[in-house]
Amino acid sequence: MLQIGGNDADNPTAEPRRLAVNILSIAEWLLHGCGVLHVVVMQLLPRRRTRRVSPIHYNNTVRRANQLIKGMVMDRQDITYHKHKGLKESPNDVLCHDGVHLNESHGLPKYVRSVRGAVIVGSRRVGR
Repeated sequence: MLQIGGNDADNPTAEPRRLAVNILSIAEWLLHGCGVLHVVVMQLLPRRRTRRVSPIHYNNTVRRANQLIKGMVMDRQDITYHKHKGLKESPNDVLCHDGVHLNESHGLPKYVRSVRGAVIVGSRRVGR
């Protein structure tokens, strides 16, 4: 399971396609270089605050990268894209005051449930 790329998106030179390709390159390395049977690429999450670019720019980059990843793995059996449920709609409810990390009261429980679901789906794919 890969939950990566958020900090890379917080860069003025970040391009959604390059970000998506880089994430999928790591997935490919896990499959072919490490013998992993299936990789689940987790949705990049939105942020309220960023360090190097505006939150609007960051969230647009993340949104587009997510769309690209989803499309690139659509027909693959060895890589799955997983969209988190309940974490995008209300970032104020799920993020800490820093605007980046998930809070313990709402964000982390939703994330854990989402990851659990992704593990179940991924393990079913490996069992095919």
